[in-house]
Amino acid sequence: MNQNAPAQESTPPQTGGSLQLSLAKHEQKDTAHMVQHNPEMTEPTPKWHQRKPLRIGFSILLVGLLAFGIYSFLPKKTDRIVARFFEPYPAKDFVKGKEADAKVNQAILAYQKGDYHEAIEKFDITREYAGDLPALFFKANAYLAIGDPLFAIGILEQHNALGPTAKDPRIHWYLGLAYLKRGQMNKARSLLKKVAEQPSLEAYKKIEAMQVLELLKGGK
Repeated sequence: MNQNAPAQESTPPQTGGSLQLSLAKHEQKDTAHMVQHNPEMTEPTPKWHQRKPLRIGFSILLVGLLAFGIYSFLPKKTDRIVARFFEPYPAKDFVKGKEADAKVNQAILAYQKGDYHEAIEKFDITREYAGDLPALFFKANAYLAIGDPLFAIGILEQHNALGPTAKDPRIHWYLGLAYLKRGQMNKARSLLKKVAEQPSLEAYKKIEAMQVLELLKGGK
């Protein structure tokens, strides 16, 4: 044996704790390698987390639908104005004495009681009396009272065509409200302006017409 040869270093025996630590490190490396090359082994995203964007989107949609629904049921500004200022023209002094006008009288009685649907049915007899301007006027009021401005406009326009009512503030007032209810703003403003420009402060619906015109400018 060559005594001059370098002595080989002997590896100290591993203790039980060191051996377990070494094995654990190898297992971690193997697991990391497997996960890296096998994406399916990664931990899945929790379902509640995956659905969170869907829940947020659904909540936004629900709030939008509720807001739209509430807005749809709210009356329009013009409807609120008409409801505030419209009052059926009083007919307490209107009674015709002719027997031929008996149905017109019945219509007026129904009108006075606030039974506007019945009044309209009985006012239909006025087709036989095309020149009966008071009956046409009250029939138009009855249509406005039940929320039907289109027929009211047709009747009031007919009223204007049949008689000298071009300067009658009563016709302008109710026709203006009917156009306002229909959303025909230019015609409504034109007629209401005529009522508001009457010289006397005590003139028919002058103050009310001024208030409506002011509200249409954007006031409260």
